[in-house]
Amino acid sequence: MIRHELYKILSRKSLWLVMGGCLALFIFFDPRSSGSNETLADPVYESLYADWGGAVTPDKVDAAREAMRASDAGDQSLLMEEGNVQYVVAVAGNSAAELVERKEALVQSLEREPTGTYAHRESKKELDMLNALENPYGFYLVNGWNSVFALIEPFFSVLLLAIMILLGVTPVYAEEYTKRTAGLILATKHGRRKIITAKLIAALMYTSIIFFLFHGTNLVLQFFIAGSFSGGDAPMQSLPSYLYAFSFDHLLAPYDWTIWQYFLVTMAVQLVACLCFTILVVFLSMLLKQTLFTFFLAGGLLAFPFLLRQFGMDEGFFAYLNSFSYLEFIRVERLFQAYEAYNLFGYPVLYPIMLVIIFTFISGFLIYGSFLYFRHHQVHR
Repeated sequence: MIRHELYKILSRKSLWLVMGGCLALFIFFDPRSSGSNETLADPVYESLYADWGGAVTPDKVDAAREAMRASDAGDQSLLMEEGNVQYVVAVAGNSAAELVERKEALVQSLEREPTGTYAHRESKKELDMLNALENPYGFYLVNGWNSVFALIEPFFSVLLLAIMILLGVTPVYAEEYTKRTAGLILATKHGRRKIITAKLIAALMYTSIIFFLFHGTNLVLQFFIAGSFSGGDAPMQSLPSYLYAFSFDHLLAPYDWTIWQYFLVTMAVQLVACLCFTILVVFLSMLLKQTLFTFFLAGGLLAFPFLLRQFGMDEGFFAYLNSFSYLEFIRVERLFQAYEAYNLFGYPVLYPIMLVIIFTFISGFLIYGSFLYFRHHQVHR
């Protein structure tokens, strides 16, 4: 029964045409496959790694700043690549100093806040996480991994995944009503339970297939572009590559993970987010009974927080609405860029964990609501 429902989804030729177009978009028109990656593969950086690579040290920071000052004054001529690396080392030194300052501030907070209060628990949790980091800053060659992560966070990848989920899942129930077979199915012995279960599992399997196809293609593509996935044991704070985007999104990340560990975590969380969104789409398909209405309503619910942000509605209640939305959940990488915790019964719960808890509860409620709806659904002859 599950196999039959999955076949019904996967046998739509239009779905695979769209899938092929989506894959072609980021394979043939991805800016990461052009000049920037040629620079990333420059062997000059590999030679510079021998002197500057690894965790930052005071001696490296002093040497980098001195060379940068000499270059600015015209006393010394540097290659662009060497100047980039020295800039990375200088920034890493600043980040290391800021980490020490933050830990000192948290120690003071612990001394100031009474034991057992939420403020004390939150400060202790953050301090414990930062103490586990040791020295996560430095210069690492993470070209391949940087390109892999470039697909995960941008809105473009979220849009592609959402479109494929909507196209594949919205007809799950609506198609039965359109063909007028819903009444026949519900009149069967197992129509109100086993078929509902089969449709849900098939939809979740379809989403998983699409998810791994997207990211599997990206892994293969970036391996051929970068040539390797070296640097996987570097701290996640070295992502993305400072050398090219000059982006420092992960400097404040409090998680003691290597890059490959971070990749597995982000993949797991984004997959859970996509599955939760799939459950919502299945539920709406059951209620609305029309593919087009389901497509636009589910898509609207996903995009609504983004639209609010575009109109400057990102404060107070709307800030929580934006933070705890399917869109932010699927964009996953932003969840791990800084320490952020919420009060749950007096205990600090990290933002990513809170999202998983909330959407697991919502998804469970939607699944229960589906069975409850069909239990009392009347079969019309």
